[in-house]
Amino acid sequence: GHWEGDTLVVDTVGFSGEQDHTTAQTHRVSRIHKTHGGGRLEMTVTTSDPSIYLEPAINTFVSDWHPELQVLEFQCEENPDGALEGLTSQ
Repeated sequence: GHWEGDTLVVDTVGFSGEQDHTTAQTHRVSRIHKTHGGGRLEMTVTTSDPSIYLEPAINTFVSDWHPELQVLEFQCEENPDGALEGLTSQ
């Protein structure tokens, strides 16, 4: 990922196609930034895959910002410890 101003941009490729609605051609870009005076996080996810979609699929998610929580590293489905993904409090 990289920063574009106050927005974290995460560019993801290399999907195995074993996850729902993905193939080896899937390209996903997530743009994450704070809104509402820093009280919320907004994430806009653009998924492109010419073998599945006629045009990019765009989804936006908004959640409350909890600075007391630590985001853990993503655990992919192929990882047997995948149930450990999520948030923990410090």
